[in-house]
Amino acid sequence: MPHLFAPMTKQRFLSWIGLLSVLLLTASTAPRAAAGTTAMIFCNGSMGSAAGLTTAQINGLRASGFTTMVLFTMTVQTNGDFTYNGGVPICTNGVYVGPSTWGSLLSQCRTAPSGITRIEMGFAGAGDTTWTNIKNLIAANGTNVSTVLFQNLLALKNALGIDAIDSDDELTFDSGSAIQFGKMCGSVGLKMTLCPYNNASYWQAVQSGLGSICDAIYLQCYDGGAGNSPAQWNTYFSGLKVVAGYWDNERTSIFSTNMVSWSSAGGPGGFLWPTCSGCNPPADPTEMKQYAGWILSAYFRFQPLITPANGFAASAAFNQYTLPVSTILTLSNGTGSATLWSLVKTSSWLNVSSSSGSLAAGATTTVTVSLNTTVATNLASNFYTANIVFTNSTIGGSTVSTFTLNTAAINWPLAVSGYNAGILASNNATGGSPGATAFDIPNSYCFAQQNLGGSTRGLPLPGSFPSQLDANTVFQLGPYGATDVLMLGNTYPKSGTLTLSTPQALNTIAILASSANGSSSGQGTFFLTFTNGTKSQIFNFNAQDWFYVTTNVAAQGFGRLKLGSSLAVEDNGDTNPNLYQTIVNLAALGLSTPISSITFSNRTGAGASETTAIFAISGMPASIPVQTPTGLAAIPGTNATVRLNWGPSTGATNYNLRVSTSSGSGYTLAASVPGTNSTVTGLANGTTYYFVVSAQGTMNESTNSSPVSAMPGSYLGWAFSLNPVG
Repeated sequence: MPHLFAPMTKQRFLSWIGLLSVLLLTASTAPRAAAGTTAMIFCNGSMGSAAGLTTAQINGLRASGFTTMVLFTMTVQTNGDFTYNGGVPICTNGVYVGPSTWGSLLSQCRTAPSGITRIEMGFAGAGDTTWTNIKNLIAANGTNVSTVLFQNLLALKNALGIDAIDSDDELTFDSGSAIQFGKMCGSVGLKMTLCPYNNASYWQAVQSGLGSICDAIYLQCYDGGAGNSPAQWNTYFSGLKVVAGYWDNERTSIFSTNMVSWSSAGGPGGFLWPTCSGCNPPADPTEMKQYAGWILSAYFRFQPLITPANGFAASAAFNQYTLPVSTILTLSNGTGSATLWSLVKTSSWLNVSSSSGSLAAGATTTVTVSLNTTVATNLASNFYTANIVFTNSTIGGSTVSTFTLNTAAINWPLAVSGYNAGILASNNATGGSPGATAFDIPNSYCFAQQNLGGSTRGLPLPGSFPSQLDANTVFQLGPYGATDVLMLGNTYPKSGTLTLSTPQALNTIAILASSANGSSSGQGTFFLTFTNGTKSQIFNFNAQDWFYVTTNVAAQGFGRLKLGSSLAVEDNGDTNPNLYQTIVNLAALGLSTPISSITFSNRTGAGASETTAIFAISGMPASIPVQTPTGLAAIPGTNATVRLNWGPSTGATNYNLRVSTSSGSGYTLAASVPGTNSTVTGLANGTTYYFVVSAQGTMNESTNSSPVSAMPGSYLGWAFSLNPVG
């Protein structure tokens, strides 16, 4: 990691930040947003000399327990150039010109086993004119994507894979331009954090203007900020509490004493600014662990640290299917003493490999949490949440990991063959062996499994997930690091065929696809080939460009991977990139013949650089019972009629409406209709009728719905015949 730092005796901020993430509990035991303790470490050295850090120092940072690093400090020049620690060029005219190894070394800091999951870049510091220059550049050029400020910001993010920009403005204090710059950060997928030591009203205005883009505030409680009260500052930011920080001028338990005092304010943690010559950073990780241990002991009565913070999102179908899924939780003891731990699981659909144990100082252990498929497939169709509650038996306190289960799945993953490309890198990929090729070919971007390089983004670990558009649909991605998609266009054929491993009739079929360098309204086409050799009509499928399209989105916000000599994981925010869903109700179209294959073509008029990928196929086999319709409602008419409405059932070809004059028996067929409403005629006014509805599939019929009742007839006829008195 390159650093060129001229010694500054009055510098108030940081070179490296380490953040120990945990989950705090509300009174209801539901997890709050991830919070943590922070440690900041100077990394003096030459940009051109191994980028300023040795392998031993990198390993020391990884083992320290810190999870966020903030690099200090970046300066914005009057012409918009970015320079680092005294003038080393980093970004010029939208091009990264810094050390070629920097991004790779930062990635090494995240490489498991490591607590580091977030890297920030500090902007400015005491006496630095960065924020004045930003103010002037925005006033002169605005904030659009063509400005040098925007282009340099994007180049910095892409080259280094950073997650946030930290503002240490100690000079300019112009909230308007700071908010505009923060929104530029948000537009390229970066968060913005704040590092105040005075001028509370300015920082309040910036945080308020940024909203969710600002997710942390680091309060300096030393030097010029020595009199700051975290409890007071916690009242300034609409519920966002500060991370209180101290330096190591007093390399004694004074640090610990201050942290204990500040922890009573209820903030998410504390940070360290190392200023002594022996801590830049210490090659021996013992000192880093010592400071981290002091912070942990003050702020978090629970140890060890649990990663990842939350577990899997599983799917099952009642009495039918389930996808085996598990999560390995790592317990890390970053303190200087041994601890005992235990856990309690709140649901029988979770299994755990162990429920208690001990951890030596600095040690780690793992707990595997898996889905109990027997229990999961016998749960009613619904969404379930369960917790694993970890307790520290030595010093007290607890934290929670949350797991979810969707048993409402109807469209289930189908096994197919015919994939022709691998664009989903596994989380153990390296620059020399990525195991994937580009989805966006001109720009060398592909996708990656969660946890690659310590990233919190990425595609789900097991590759399976419920669609966010349609919770009844579950998709299973192809194997990471292997041939896992059907690619169309650019250097690939314009059409391709996927063959079902088990030919079968389907009530519905669901397709997961996306395009790069495509159109915001782009659709490809496909047709089905049946086992008898016939073919279906041609259908459209959603294959819009993977960025900035908000309709038909099945999965989004999972980041992407830049291929090259070193891999760069990019976080593009919560809404990009996207994969899109298409569902066709084959049963309603009378297509009940078993399907053998599906042939896809990319969109008409696709450009030479456009690629389309088919990521997964799901469907509802016709042999699966269709679900009973819900929401049946009866509206009595005034002339011997009753109108009925109900909700649709996936895979239904039509609906059978039955009527009786007795509740629970004697039902006879009143109508069989393709839609979800019908009007029954020829009834007797003044008589109460009971109605039920069932869904008819291609191979079976659902059970009847719960009955509803209605009495048809004229108000003048049957109402007044009852001799009303008011």
